[in-house]
Amino acid sequence: MTFLFIIQGEGRGHFTQAITLWKQLQQEGHALEKVLIGVSPFRQIPEYVKEAFPCEVTLFASPNFITSPTRTRLCASIVYNMAVCGRYFKSINFIARTLQQSSADKIVNFYEPLCGPAYCWHNISKPLICIAHQYMFLHPQYSFPARFALRKFMLKTLTRITCAHADTVIGLSLKPLPDIPEKHLCTAPPFLNITPPPPRQDNRAYLLCYLLNAGYLQELESQNCPVSLHVFSDTVTESKHPHIHTHPIDNSNFAAHMAHADGLMSTAGFETIAEAMYLHKPVWMVPANFEQQCNAHEAQQCGAGWHSRHFNITAFLEKKLSYSPPLHFKQWVDEYSRKIIHIITR
Repeated sequence: MTFLFIIQGEGRGHFTQAITLWKQLQQEGHALEKVLIGVSPFRQIPEYVKEAFPCEVTLFASPNFITSPTRTRLCASIVYNMAVCGRYFKSINFIARTLQQSSADKIVNFYEPLCGPAYCWHNISKPLICIAHQYMFLHPQYSFPARFALRKFMLKTLTRITCAHADTVIGLSLKPLPDIPEKHLCTAPPFLNITPPPPRQDNRAYLLCYLLNAGYLQELESQNCPVSLHVFSDTVTESKHPHIHTHPIDNSNFAAHMAHADGLMSTAGFETIAEAMYLHKPVWMVPANFEQQCNAHEAQQCGAGWHSRHFNITAFLEKKLSYSPPLHFKQWVDEYSRKIIHIITR
């Protein structure tokens, strides 16, 4: 069976999901015809993503968020994307033309918002499978943070747009929840980039940090940092703090640091939190937008750690002393790790 991937280019989570799925499909003898990635002027696509696929990788303009140095600016994002919407119509036509000309048997969409409109407005007959944690927002048992009714409505609306006309929707969940056949919604554990780590060079304690927005680095530098802190971000610059070490996003290097870290501090990206939970690493989460606030709320309920509006190294070091890892999560991942492959290849 031959597949074509469409990936939203925000953060590292969707990339990790697509790369991990491709490795599993490749082991099963399937092929990948092409990869399309939605990008914006505000994010860079890491080189490891382009190198991970054995086929042509094509970029196209896609909606994205405007950010302050730390958080997402919702109103500014709406105004900006409306102002440049012409380029998104061109992208929709490009996606539709590519899919109509494709010889792939199935299309897999990793939460790219323009894929749904391409299916709605054009005659595309190829089966569409949508995979992302965000599809759990459509599950009747998903627990949202209290209040934020308007943002919840907007987030669920965007999620429905991304999977319009999908034959199958797969929601990645931190805990087992039932499938909802009438909504074509299946639940599955997240894809995880877990590989045997290289030997640890020394026994000095350190924390791992992943920042969606590099402006948080200044907040970290202003604090007392008694242990080493390894910070990954696609735009981060070198830190002047003697205990803070910065790194560009690289999947293998990040995974190696995760394996030996004593804890994770992160803007609340789903995939990064899930990796830490699987490895029994406590997590301090600082959401950069409402979607990440949902991730942090869910993760804290599942025992991943704690969420806050700010990074606080001292508080995290104190809290992690009493951390008890959620053992049920590893069991959920191990027992149902093949479920997605079974769904998309049936």
